[in-house]
Amino acid sequence: MTLRWNKPGWHRFWHGLWDRLIMRGLVMQAQATVQDLRRHWRWAVLSVVLFAMAQHWLAFNVSNSLAVNMVWIEYGATPKTGDMMVFDSNNPLLKHPWVHALFGRERLLKHVAGQAGDTVTVVQRNVYVNGVLLGHAKEKTLHGEPLATIAPGVVPAGFLVAKGETVDSFDSRYAEMGFVPVNKVVGVAHPIW
Repeated sequence: MTLRWNKPGWHRFWHGLWDRLIMRGLVMQAQATVQDLRRHWRWAVLSVVLFAMAQHWLAFNVSNSLAVNMVWIEYGATPKTGDMMVFDSNNPLLKHPWVHALFGRERLLKHVAGQAGDTVTVVQRNVYVNGVLLGHAKEKTLHGEPLATIAPGVVPAGFLVAKGETVDSFDSRYAEMGFVPVNKVVGVAHPIW
């Protein structure tokens, strides 16, 4: 006796088998995945955050100079006055040797307080950009090293003025930091949390 695949009943048999074994298994697998996500949502969120960090879309602020903990970086965007920017710095006064050892530079997060053509004035260690107070320049770092104020003048082409939010922020008030070259800017930072 030979079996014929087009015999009545085989069609129902194969569709029934497909329905019972394959489709129900896939639906059960999808339901299990949803239940696992409900149960383990923290791991799912953590994996998305780690992926975004690996792609350098997210960055965490570990300093006290800005009241922002996490930012999304818009790479290649040119910041304007008032924006937050992320830029590369290899300034030796920054005291994070483990960051320099790992990456050879440090990324800083600051506000843009001025652009090319803006006027910088200094009155008794108070630094102004276009008449707006940038901040008071301290005489020494938190580690006791002397600090000089930035020289008064006009912000040259291709540079930005960086500003932190606290009195201890290391920003463009100081000659040791100076103006930020536009080619060191990574992008515009958008606060998330």
